Amino acid sequence: MKNLVLFGIFSLAALSVSAQELLMSEPQDDWVHYNTSQYGGKISEKYTQGSVLEAVQSGKPLPYGSAVVGIEYEDEGGRKGRLIRFIQMEKVPDFGKSVPQSYRNGDWQYSSFTPQKRLITDDPVQRCMSCHKRAADTEFIFGFDSMKAFSENR
Repeated sequence: MKNLVLFGIFSLAALSVSAQELLMSEPQDDWVHYNTSQYGGKISEKYTQGSVLEAVQSGKPLPYGSAVVGIEYEDEGGRKGRLIRFIQMEKVPDFGKSVPQSYRNGDWQYSSFTPQKRLITDDPVQRCMSCHKRAADTEFIFGFDSMKAFSENR
């Protein structure tokens, strides 16, 4: 599978949501589609920066600024249907300090966006955090094995 520069799909993919504001920055690397999964009536295409894949594959901790973006579609019999939302997790310095221990995921921050790329303020990202807490041994990322195994030549 080839690298995919995510600018065309989600040009502001590296969005961060803090308690006070929405911070926007352009992605620094190329973004790579490393996994597609199906769950809860959805198909989710997962993208991350090339630098994240390099860190995972070399056994290094993920640096701050690492991000994973999911593009969620309705699952129509195994085919992508209507675009539902964009979801993102980003590793932000000291973010975890402001999150209750019961669902803290290290310093990972979660946010979701409409198909028009507007922040969804009433989406309970605590639900995402409580689910991802089960993946603490893999940097709170589901699909970590897909990142380890990823090769552009697949």
